[in-house]
Amino acid sequence: MAALQTLWFVVLAVLVAAYASLDGYSLGIGFLTPVLGRNPEEKSMLRRTIEATWDGNEVLLILIGGLLFAVFPSVYASVLSGFYLLFMVSFFALIFRTVSLSLHYGGPHPSRGWRSAFWAGSAVPSFLLGVIAGNLIRGVDLSAGGNYAGTIGSLFNPFAISVGVLSLALVANQGAAWAAMKVTGDLHPRTVWTARITGLVLLALFVLVSIYAAFALPDHAANVTRRPLGWLAILLTLGGLGYQQYSLARSRDSLSFVGACAAVVGLVGIWFTGTFPSIVPSLGQAAGGLTISNASAARSTLIVMTVILVPAAPLLVGVLIYVNRIFRGRVQGPGSDRGY
Repeated sequence: MAALQTLWFVVLAVLVAAYASLDGYSLGIGFLTPVLGRNPEEKSMLRRTIEATWDGNEVLLILIGGLLFAVFPSVYASVLSGFYLLFMVSFFALIFRTVSLSLHYGGPHPSRGWRSAFWAGSAVPSFLLGVIAGNLIRGVDLSAGGNYAGTIGSLFNPFAISVGVLSLALVANQGAAWAAMKVTGDLHPRTVWTARITGLVLLALFVLVSIYAAFALPDHAANVTRRPLGWLAILLTLGGLGYQQYSLARSRDSLSFVGACAAVVGLVGIWFTGTFPSIVPSLGQAAGGLTISNASAARSTLIVMTVILVPAAPLLVGVLIYVNRIFRGRVQGPGSDRGY
């Protein structure tokens, strides 16, 4: 039973890392478009770098929710009830982001409002999902029954906000690295410069948040540093950011994106290594919080889900590889500001 619970904890971590890596760059494109694009043609080129993949990447968010519902139902109930407002604001922002692509960029009458919705629909969920992650690292107020017992205000604590800012830097770096790999013309050197700067900003924020966590969350920091996987995650984060800078300096744009993704995987690894075996650490009456043992579904459910996982995992990976291979290469020409 413990082996199955640990397996699904690892699967959850992998899905979170995959979502942060893949949808991170599409959110980053939306966040950076007003900064990088100096005219409608350049903004159109940036949007067209994600037009074929952004909606598929967001499916991973649905998979994470479905996994929690099936495998860790107590976590699903507690997290969705406690973070309800943050999730709803994030989801509505993502909806407005989607609508903006159709009503502004694909419609007959472009408007500044829908243009702003594309930016806000990328920035708001990037920050709020980071705030949610920060609270799941720090711990939340749980009752003895494992239900959320805090307030919405308590979720915006200094540590969670710092992780939210780190999340914004992460998606900006992902988006810039993706754009550097995909665009051409005068826009390309601007994306390379932005990727280098956001990479350095992300590194600085990672160091500052890590120092903060070492003092504010000593148990989490101790879990990371006493486990080999924790040090591997730290090295992956630092190595990924360093490799990104190295690749950008040598005009290896594709490899710079690989480095950015490695850093994201490392950051998620630090999160999950530090909380294991807890999924939702507790600051309240529920000692230990919601863990893989007290929050998991029945053994029979875990077995069924594992049987489903065996063919589903390679199929999902294969689809992602296939789609990205079809749409590999750079976006050519200024394109049109109608459609996406």
